[in-house]
Amino acid sequence: GVADNVTVGSDVVLGGAAIALTNIDAGSFMMGYPAVPMLTFRAQQRKLRQTAEIHKPVSMSRQSD
Repeated sequence: GVADNVTVGSDVVLGGAAIALTNIDAGSFMMGYPAVPMLTFRAQQRKLRQTAEIHKPVSMSRQSD
């Protein structure tokens, strides 16, 4: 989706449920809400997964024999 009064350049790719809230330059590949460059989005998602792994309860992080 694209918010009101936002300019989207030519050859822009918006991933799945991306929502553009600011102007996007031509040739960009954007993902997420709000839409950010794909590499930024992927780095954010990677950090979220790492944080979830770090904060996993001890009982879930150890395998029972």
